[in-house]
Amino acid sequence: MKSFSIKSALRPAVLLLLAFVALTAGAKEVTIGKLRYKVNTTDKIAKCTGLAEEATKNYNLTIPSTVVYDGVTLKVTTVEKEAFMWDTYLKKVTLSDYTETIGSKAFYCCENLSVVSLGKKLKIIGAEAFAHAGLSGTFTTITFPSTLEIIRNNAFEDCRYLATINFNDKLQSIGVAAFWGCESVKSLLLPGSLQTISSKAFESCGSLVEVTFQSGNGNTVIDEDSFDNNKALTILNFQGPGVAKIGAGAFCGCALQWIYIPPSVHTIDYCAFWSNNISIIELSEGLKTIGEMAFAEQRGDGVSALTIPSTVTSIGRRAFDYVGVPPILKSNAVNPPAAGETAFNDNVQAWSKLVVPAASLAKYRAAAVWKDFRYINDTDSHEVGVELVEMSPEEAAVVEHWYDLHGNHDDPANCAPGIYIVSRNGRFEKRILK
Repeated sequence: MKSFSIKSALRPAVLLLLAFVALTAGAKEVTIGKLRYKVNTTDKIAKCTGLAEEATKNYNLTIPSTVVYDGVTLKVTTVEKEAFMWDTYLKKVTLSDYTETIGSKAFYCCENLSVVSLGKKLKIIGAEAFAHAGLSGTFTTITFPSTLEIIRNNAFEDCRYLATINFNDKLQSIGVAAFWGCESVKSLLLPGSLQTISSKAFESCGSLVEVTFQSGNGNTVIDEDSFDNNKALTILNFQGPGVAKIGAGAFCGCALQWIYIPPSVHTIDYCAFWSNNISIIELSEGLKTIGEMAFAEQRGDGVSALTIPSTVTSIGRRAFDYVGVPPILKSNAVNPPAAGETAFNDNVQAWSKLVVPAASLAKYRAAAVWKDFRYINDTDSHEVGVELVEMSPEEAAVVEHWYDLHGNHDDPANCAPGIYIVSRNGRFEKRILK
């Protein structure tokens, strides 16, 4: 049996206590000028903990670069947690170029805050640091220095008048609900350096119209519900490879009309683009997984065309359910991707023409879900079997299914002159209606 002694059991606790004592031995709570600090003369640093006396009128706060205590010059590196929380008199904050960290809730609920100038060495903004700040309507702009790496959870939650957010090109992480409810921001330019955009990071930003992702290293993860419930969001730009995964519900309930997925994306998760207005979906080679209901229930006129990349191996249940009826649905995958129940709804399977690699026709005709398509063509060319026919409105009236070039289903009796794709008895024709 292994021997046991109280002495050996207590040794880790004693060592931890000694380490804590050594760590805090040089730290003191002091007042210098109008501010309070925790000072450490050993490490020659100071952390601002708040005002020496409670404010009674509006004031501007400047965090100094250095302070002198007991004859020693100390760098002010931190604004401590809750340092100015609920301060209704604070109007302007200017951080020094030595400030590296803003602690959690440091400026929480500073409702009259209007201007924030961040120092050139800031690395971390803590959880809820500026949450609910500037609710008087004057906090409208924030610019992050090039050194900032981390924005923690809820850091700017409910900063509802924040209209301009200038990110830097070294930011690594945006925390959970970091900008939740920032109702005034209209556009975002997100750097390619980002590794993680956490869940609900930009949820409920009611005026957000456009989001652009700059090219990056291909590792960015857009987490679940990151841009959920932004009903004004119509434009999503990926300037190049950078994003690797689009999480569950990431752009759910928005108003996107056109989607281009860059080749760096390997996963589109559950309900990622559920309930938008999408009419054009462009998926790039490199995509492997399309999750359940990923593009389901589009509110617009329907998807005009759809191509499944050759790299896709699985398509989840109801992934393209209620997306309209694209005249052409093309799959470049040599092996039919595993497809969940109703990955494509009955109308798509009945009226969309499925185009597959010539050598794979037998596989698709035998594969679950894919075999239920009424029309399967064994060519990669959309033009094979399509004829150009000129006809009168009377002749057009006998055709059952007409689609305009956006994939919208039309009654031929009401069609205006123009070019249409017509489905009749399994044959697709391109026709000009005079």
